[in-house]
Amino acid sequence: MTFADKLKMLRAGAKMSQSELASAIGVTARAVQKWEGEGTYPRKRDTYAALAALFGCDLDYLLTEKEDFVMRAGEAYGSAGRRDASQLVTEVTGLFAGGEMAEEDMDVMMEAIQRAYFDAKSRNREKAAGRTGRSKAVNAGESFVNASETIKGADAAEAVTGSKAGNVTGKGARG
Repeated sequence: MTFADKLKMLRAGAKMSQSELASAIGVTARAVQKWEGEGTYPRKRDTYAALAALFGCDLDYLLTEKEDFVMRAGEAYGSAGRRDASQLVTEVTGLFAGGEMAEEDMDVMMEAIQRAYFDAKSRNREKAAGRTGRSKAVNAGESFVNASETIKGADAAEAVTGSKAGNVTGKGARG
């Protein structure tokens, strides 16, 4: 169930209009419309906390691990970070469409990718601060290499695309 579906269900259960919900948590009615209709998400964790408190549900119910990653990237690196993280989640999730991957394996893989993302961004910032004038393409290439090195226990390519006879395991060929 998507965030939009959950929000619609909770709002309907509370017999609230979008405008009433917006007023209750201190956002615009347009923001609620976008969350429910356009598939956008609140940008701040505080908004999720306000929604959870209002509807009496757990914050984790509203905020999936993937959404949390996108939000943290946005908080750390602005709209470009949010966009990059969202694209990364979409592309990685798309790699496994139709394949079989245990939920636990997917969680481990997503955690490794998230660590790699933040490590690469941090290293890239450090390098950029120390060496002005380098091209973004060179720094981006180094960030990919650095990110790939942070995935433990399997080669980066196997951790992301490891499959055996069409069965995606997330553990690569080594099992």
